Amino acid sequence: MTKSPTAAATKRAAATRTITVMFAMTKGDGEPMPDLSQLPQKKKNLAYMLSCMTFDPCFDDVASHIDSWRLLDAGLNDFTFENDELEGHPTPIVEFTVHGVDDDSDFLRGVWTSSCRVMVPELMTEPFFFEDYNGYSRIFAYNDRGTGHPSEILGVLAKDKQGVASNPATPLALLLVLATHKNEWVRAQVAANPNASVQILEVLAKDKDENVRAQVAANPNASVQILEGLAKDEHGNIQMNMAANPNASVEFLTVLAKESNDENVWWNHPLAILRDRKS
Repeated sequence: MTKSPTAAATKRAAATRTITVMFAMTKGDGEPMPDLSQLPQKKKNLAYMLSCMTFDPCFDDVASHIDSWRLLDAGLNDFTFENDELEGHPTPIVEFTVHGVDDDSDFLRGVWTSSCRVMVPELMTEPFFFEDYNGYSRIFAYNDRGTGHPSEILGVLAKDKQGVASNPATPLALLLVLATHKNEWVRAQVAANPNASVQILEVLAKDKDENVRAQVAANPNASVQILEGLAKDEHGNIQMNMAANPNASVEFLTVLAKESNDENVWWNHPLAILRDRKS
């Protein structure tokens, strides 16, 4: 005779779901990254460096809620290795099967202390770690909330990085990754994204590309401090965008109008703007 499931088992099964997390690891801890120029020539390549990197999970705080987990993507696709320098940020994507998770934010805080371990045996005795110091890791997808399977989202990302960078629904963690992309048009789309955080815009305000900085100047999320930092940038598009930014103070606009060498700032943003803001 088959036993009927207990009420507790039924309740637990009903509460089981899948949560997928994208980790955004931006800073390192532990031993410093070694001088990679000391590597043997045959190992001075991206493939070897990626083979030295592994996801290092730390789920102890929420282990009692995790039935299983699997690494969907190591998040190493945007790394580059040029001139003996490793550049990039790991963004591992992990799918969790969980139960009894009522607060997704609490669950996220319980897993985001995970890291990406870098160990180059020829040059290191202790590992270097990429970690999420800023809390950029985010819930990436839910299998029960209609946001799409992460493999589908990754497929779109692989084909259309500019489209993902400009999409207001793109998670902050993903924007952080794209903000360091080697293509300046991708970085410019991130700078223009209405979901871009102040921290991301602070990084892009120092970008070497003029168009990227111009998009930062136009973004309404740009803080007064960011705009003041861009005030010495003499490129006309940047000054015009700053003049139209809703965060620009009357005092800032007055100084900008007096000091700008670009008459387009005057024609496109005459002092009538100042009168409108005072009213």
